[in-house]
Amino acid sequence: MTAKTFRQALVTAVMENDTISKGDKRRLLLAIFVRPKVLRRMEYAVTELAIAEGLYEPSVTAIDWDALLAFLKELIPWLIELIGLI
Repeated sequence: MTAKTFRQALVTAVMENDTISKGDKRRLLLAIFVRPKVLRRMEYAVTELAIAEGLYEPSVTAIDWDALLAFLKELIPWLIELIGLI
């Protein structure tokens, strides 16, 4: 998965998530677009979790984007906490 496609999927997940506040959405989007280190940490963490859940296999070139998007939506609260720790 490239950083660009991960970023696009993450932005979509953030924008479509109705369970988080506008402030948290802004914090996440700011981290996604302005803080490359944070984006890389989020991508690494999400990739590891997706592999553990069987949603992603690094050796497979086709990604199930619908499954990944649903997974990202579930992780939004956790990603907000991750940003707070960095």
